[in-house]
Amino acid sequence: MITSALLLLASVAPSEVQPNWIWLNGLEYPAPTALRINDIRLRDPHMFAQLFPGSFGCIDITDTGAASINGQLNAPLNQDTNPADGFIDASTLLLFRPLERTNGVRLLEQASGQCTFPVAGTQCQAGTDPVAPTNYGLFSAGDICLGPLPGTTGGYNPAVPSIQSTCFTTAASGSGVGGGGIQLSLIGSRIAGTLAALPSNNVSSGLIRGFMPESVANLVVLPSTLPPPLGGATLSSLLPGGTGNCSTRNDVDVVNGMRGWWFYLAYTANEVPYTQPPTQAQRRDQ
Repeated sequence: MITSALLLLASVAPSEVQPNWIWLNGLEYPAPTALRINDIRLRDPHMFAQLFPGSFGCIDITDTGAASINGQLNAPLNQDTNPADGFIDASTLLLFRPLERTNGVRLLEQASGQCTFPVAGTQCQAGTDPVAPTNYGLFSAGDICLGPLPGTTGGYNPAVPSIQSTCFTTAASGSGVGGGGIQLSLIGSRIAGTLAALPSNNVSSGLIRGFMPESVANLVVLPSTLPPPLGGATLSSLLPGGTGNCSTRNDVDVVNGMRGWWFYLAYTANEVPYTQPPTQAQRRDQ
């Protein structure tokens, strides 16, 4: 299993450019350029279910209905169901330290944030969850930073995007992606995004790609508070080819003998004002 996971981390499509990864180190980093993910949508695989247990018909619930997967993922990114705290329910931040449009490998942290509501004009600060550090490289002049791996997509519409320059791409790592009670734990996960023209640093088209082993999907039980047919369902039962799934499709991928699914999530992100916690040196001086 460890060998397979390590091999997954090196998965690349033939057309994708690759930085010469050099891991950064050090105790202090510059104040980041912060981008907040404001929209995220599962593009592949789609999820299918019967709307009620034992009912006829198998429905693609990725984008359809009150319990749609993408609806659940996006709701907490745009609402504040606890007005007393004044924060958007969920915020995922990409912290570039720094964001530069020149060659080289630099630090990127994926972090939770506390961002003020409403979304328009939001200001963010660090959340309480640990950050997930990785490296990123930046490319231009027609390069493809990230896209679908050959033979791993199901022909759904909209299709999985290919992220092109000017774009950044991260090293592979393990990460969690989700919201609204749906959490996807992925290995070999990479993030890429096309940066808007300066002076904007927004991501106009982004992609998160990672692999979920079937053994993990079998153990993930969605919260009972989610609407039917999501509440209490295992993640594998919603994925074509998974145990108990109603679809005649089979979207299972096999990598180095490991069954599972390559997940592709499209996203957009906007630059936001960000207040970072005190650095170690600043804390020592206080």
